[in-house]
Amino acid sequence: MNMHTRATGERQQSPMASTITFIDPDHTQFYVAAQFSGRVFLIAGPYEDPETARSKVEPIRSMALDADQRARDAAFGLASSNCIYDTPFGQK
Repeated sequence: MNMHTRATGERQQSPMASTITFIDPDHTQFYVAAQFSGRVFLIAGPYEDPETARSKVEPIRSMALDADQRARDAAFGLASSNCIYDTPFGQK
């Protein structure tokens, strides 16, 4: 994660897979993020609201698994920023 993206959430465990939430209510851009080996990666987005980003987490997780089986070891969820970043999966 870079200096313009805030990571203030907690890692949450679920029976299916780990999820993460790193969002700041003052931010205007929302992303699907993956946490792997202690690092957070913005992998899809940006989206204009957290609800849209949240609805994309599972489809993007599936796409990431199709692209690379190492994604099974990542936690997926949300991140936010006031900056717009290019992401590997875009706004799918």
